[in-house]
Amino acid sequence: MGNEKIQERKAIINKLKILQEKKCPIKAKLNRNESLVTAIVGINVEEGTLMLAYNETEPLNKKMITLPYVEFSAILQDIHVAFSGVVKKITYKGKHVFMIYIPGTLHWCNRRKHSRLKVVNTDSTACFCEIVLERPAQNASEEYRWHYNIATDKIRTELLKNTSPSKEILINLLRLDLYDISQSGCAILNYDEAYSYFLTPERMYENCKIVMPNQNELLVSFQVVSKRNIKLQESNAMTKFNELVGVKFLKIERCASSVAA
Repeated sequence: MGNEKIQERKAIINKLKILQEKKCPIKAKLNRNESLVTAIVGINVEEGTLMLAYNETEPLNKKMITLPYVEFSAILQDIHVAFSGVVKKITYKGKHVFMIYIPGTLHWCNRRKHSRLKVVNTDSTACFCEIVLERPAQNASEEYRWHYNIATDKIRTELLKNTSPSKEILINLLRLDLYDISQSGCAILNYDEAYSYFLTPERMYENCKIVMPNQNELLVSFQVVSKRNIKLQESNAMTKFNELVGVKFLKIERCASSVAA
């Protein structure tokens, strides 16, 4: 969850413009039991004022303009917004509206829609995500071919350490540890810079397998949405490359083998 207390005037105005463009309903809290719903209908940057819709038939309108200040709140997708101000009634573009001065502080809180389950990987309960890297097409760029060759050489080396040479191995199968997971997405850990090229935001992958903590398997398609370097607590991890990659599920279903089990 990201809770941002915005105090810079330009940033506040930009956020309020988003609420206006999305026609986001805004709740005005009058007291513990009473509130009314309005919306932003205008922003006057030069005069520093914010205009809110006025409903001529709403009996609580008169009460709102008598209060010393009013608390406003809104929910835009997963974002919770809050601000306050002293309300006046004015005429704006030929209509009655509520007016407050652009607030000096705006709370902009991004709440996750789904709680995440933190995953603990051990030797006996490995949880991971498998991504099949696409083999370079005939018209693939030299950059992609170079990164693909580097990545698959790494995968081949690691596989041969633990697999008999007589067994068939899939050298373009990237297996990454699962860090956490929710209904909307998950985070995976990348320990090797050779794979980072394939985990940049906006990349999409289909038919990837996720092995869950309970050993159930999911077949997912997803889009990478974030990537950042992190420090892990393990004593031997400080000198390694550690990257946390966030992904958003586009499609998710149980694997047939998992359902049968």
